[in-house]
Amino acid sequence: LSPPAFEPSCAMRGGYLKRRKTELDAIMEQARKGEWRPIQEMANHVRGTGAMYGFPNIGLAAENLAKGLQNGDPDCRTLVDLYAKAVAESYV
Repeated sequence: LSPPAFEPSCAMRGGYLKRRKTELDAIMEQARKGEWRPIQEMANHVRGTGAMYGFPNIGLAAENLAKGLQNGDPDCRTLVDLYAKAVAESYV
């Protein structure tokens, strides 16, 4: 037997997207200051939940960001910008 698939309601999807949008200001400020640890924690959470809520592009951008931070990518600011773009483009 397989467990039932998780099907988020429109309200849940909207709430998820709203939380990501609300986080962006803090993330951008943390990136500006070079405070990468909280960004990495957020990215690890979002990379595991983006697709589940129907936003695979957000999950992928968060995964790339988390991996970049983990590997010490010198261009992490660009990865943050790509994550922000994925969140912004998910609003319709």
